[in-house]
Amino acid sequence: MASHFGVAIMPARVRKPKDKAKAEGGVLLVTRWILACLRREVFYTLAQLNQRISALLVRLNQKAFQKIPGSRASQFEALDRAALKSLPRSPYIFMQIKTVKVHLDYHVEIERNYYSVPYALVKKSLQAHFSEGTVRLYHEGQCVAHHVRLFTPGKQSTDKEHMPAHHRAYMDWNPGKFKQRAQNAGPHVLDWVNQKLASKAHPEQAYRSCAGLLSLVKTYNNERLNAACERGLKTGASTFKSIKAILKNNLDQQPTELQLDLLEQLTTHANLRQPHEFH
Repeated sequence: MASHFGVAIMPARVRKPKDKAKAEGGVLLVTRWILACLRREVFYTLAQLNQRISALLVRLNQKAFQKIPGSRASQFEALDRAALKSLPRSPYIFMQIKTVKVHLDYHVEIERNYYSVPYALVKKSLQAHFSEGTVRLYHEGQCVAHHVRLFTPGKQSTDKEHMPAHHRAYMDWNPGKFKQRAQNAGPHVLDWVNQKLASKAHPEQAYRSCAGLLSLVKTYNNERLNAACERGLKTGASTFKSIKAILKNNLDQQPTELQLDLLEQLTTHANLRQPHEFH
């Protein structure tokens, strides 16, 4: 603060009250000539109180000294006003500084909130500078991250540029993208994804399962994945592990129980001739 306003702070010495006699005397004077005058007065708004204090302050500063000529107002005009500097263009911002450590999720904790830094700094110690509006994080004197200050406990601010590539892809996930990819793979894949997203209280809870299912296209093809989802949905074995097992064991290429039932009905149809009729 002293650097911001261009002033020097000279603290009093320990156990030397006379070093700050003028400051202590000023407190006593204000108590006597302003606060004492207000003790029996009633104010209904802060503006009224401030207006009354301003008037009493002018009276105090213009009150003549008892032992020397002049007043506080005249001394200010003669000595202090010429030495005053203009105020800085920007207001002073109170900044707190503390050392923080980067967690494995490349976030640091400040006042029960979490802020991201480049993931390469995991387990490093950083210096956090935080004010009412911003958070800046420094490593070896270099600013490596800055965020808007959060005030709701448990919230986190994550910059996508700080994330590893595979985490960055995770941030881009949303239900619409999963449904579009599923539709390209086949109608039964889309049904599986829709059911999975609808089964969770929050769609985000199904993202990993949907991503895992759609990644099976790399090993198998769209047709086989679509057939596996059809079999899984019809037989009730519709978890991701079940679909993966169906593909691994080539069950997607086998008829389902429903298809076998239909085949059985066809082979016993009354209008079909039986093998013995051809002898």
